Amino acid sequence: MKFRFFCMASAVLMTIGASPIASAHPAGSAWRYIGSYTNTVTSSESGDCDGFTVQLWENTPKRGSNSVIGTFYLAEGPCDTPARPIFDATYNHRTGKLSFSTFTNPEHPAATLRFQGKLSADTLSGVVQSVQDGGAGFNMPVQLDRKK
Repeated sequence: MKFRFFCMASAVLMTIGASPIASAHPAGSAWRYIGSYTNTVTSSESGDCDGFTVQLWENTPKRGSNSVIGTFYLAEGPCDTPARPIFDATYNHRTGKLSFSTFTNPEHPAATLRFQGKLSADTLSGVVQSVQDGGAGFNMPVQLDRKK
């Protein structure tokens, strides 16, 4: 099973202040942009996008396991699929372990993608697992490079 993904990093960065992600946190929160991690490529033949892009922010005064928010980009076919928020994120600064979930399709919340892996200064690597209606789907190893 092959998935195609889309990267809209600059558009999200310009609008994050007005997004539901940013507005869901108290005004005094100090959110720091961790980075954009991607392996997204665009096909020269079809113009479709393949890969993953994850953007992450951290609440610096509350550096706990639940202090990370972000977006996940998923496109299948054309490169115009909107970003999806991540949820249930946990991050351990000491070990670099990061996990989160996102909806495969927001209209069908039982279908999710779950990421489990490790965040370093230059890469986000781990496994993306699909979960549909309580049962496991595929497991796909990924390595995403920090976008500079």
